[in-house]
Amino acid sequence: GVGKCSLEAGRALEEILGDRIAGGIVVDVHVGKLSRLETYAGTHPFPTPPNVDATKKIIRMLTGLSEKDTVLFIISGGGSTLLCQPQDHTCEDEANILRCLSEGGADIHEINTLRKHTSLARGGQLARYAYPAQVISLIFSDVPGAELAFIASGPTVRDETTTSNAQEILEKYAIRAKCRLPKLELIETPKDE
Repeated sequence: GVGKCSLEAGRALEEILGDRIAGGIVVDVHVGKLSRLETYAGTHPFPTPPNVDATKKIIRMLTGLSEKDTVLFIISGGGSTLLCQPQDHTCEDEANILRCLSEGGADIHEINTLRKHTSLARGGQLARYAYPAQVISLIFSDVPGAELAFIASGPTVRDETTTSNAQEILEKYAIRAKCRLPKLELIETPKDE
């Protein structure tokens, strides 16, 4: 689970599913303990090293599953920041980019388009790690229009945006906000069905 309601949703799922839960990780901005799921507190609205560390643990847990496994994801607002897994930059670089986009007036769809292409855990990447396991996502929307691919930057949803889209957004708002941004290589998201 990732997002600002994942701890409470994880608690509810533990009550409902009990010992059918083999394990899991919940990353929230709130601190708390669960009986069957590991919990980690991350930061919001800007990513920090604890977010990166928790995201690495999620990726490790998902890697190597089989088609006999079922992964239940809890995804909610704040998940984009909590799922910080940079490829060639730091979470501080990402925070500076987010500040620039906000100062330039970018909307959440533009911000999350860029976020998808700056993390190895967004834009369908978590579903890719979990493959070939069956993936079920419980998604709580905080994005106008409730487009699944933009809620928490769509970690389990096939992404239709490209690195070109992200680059255009980056350039547009860097110019508008007069920001000096770190050089980074954008990550293409999985496009497979």
